Amino acid sequence: MAREVRLVPRESDVADWRRYIGARGMTLVLHPGSRSPWRLWPADRFAAVCDRVQDELGAQVVLAGGPADRAQVEKIRSLARSHVLALDAPPSLPRLAALARAGSAFLCHDGGPMHVAAAVGTPVVALYGSQNTVLFRPHGEGHTLVAPAMPCAACIAPGECVPADSYHNRCVRLNTVEEVFGAVRATLGRA
Repeated sequence: MAREVRLVPRESDVADWRRYIGARGMTLVLHPGSRSPWRLWPADRFAAVCDRVQDELGAQVVLAGGPADRAQVEKIRSLARSHVLALDAPPSLPRLAALARAGSAFLCHDGGPMHVAAAVGTPVVALYGSQNTVLFRPHGEGHTLVAPAMPCAACIAPGECVPADSYHNRCVRLNTVEEVFGAVRATLGRA
């Protein structure tokens, strides 16, 4: 049985992020990285979600990532038509926890940042491919998992994907902009 882990970021760090963001309403923190390049949702789709979140929901979007995610963050920022904030440098783990806490929702892949956001109590929208959503889901209530039907019936990269290895398949690309935006809209609506 898994137990829920709670992180409590320093209130001064959370307040710093809220001043940086400058949003008086909802804020979506987007962490587009993954330790496996195979499991990355495309930057143009993240940019489309950013635009819809800002245009249709009036929420501010903040892009954050680790050192290996800089190119992905910059690509999303360049493709987005709306103004999205992008951090100049990757935040430390305590600062990432505070940023997640300052946000109304956290959009990311299945991975470490997802668990950090869940641990500070921020509702998560997590993108999955073929990963086990039961074993690797964020702990706590109010999280939304966006995952394609498994087993994969319509492989998008035949000959490339290794069906038995979730770190070497591109199933996350089966998730659509409409599905991800719908999950973000519902999550922000509850926030």
